[in-house]
Amino acid sequence: GAGMPHQASREEQIRVAENVLRTQGIGAWPSCGSAGGAPTFSTAVFTDAPAAPAAGGCQGVGRGPLGLVDWGQVCLAFTDPGKALANAIGLG
Repeated sequence: GAGMPHQASREEQIRVAENVLRTQGIGAWPSCGSAGGAPTFSTAVFTDAPAAPAAGGCQGVGRGPLGLVDWGQVCLAFTDPGKALANAIGLG
């Protein structure tokens, strides 16, 4: 297109930027291009497998302050769902 970039419509600016990105890559914007890439993390976000819970890791986890929530059962639901289900239906 003809004219100054700041005079182009938003849609035209986006279209041109997408064309530049496709043909030249993110390096076409050396001062801010690296900020537009995928996020980077200083530590791994995901691991291959979660660590196994410590044996008896839910021991000593009691009820909430009003006694309405059994945090031990909540803990068990995350660490051993099968056992938590068995307890819930009276088989535990």
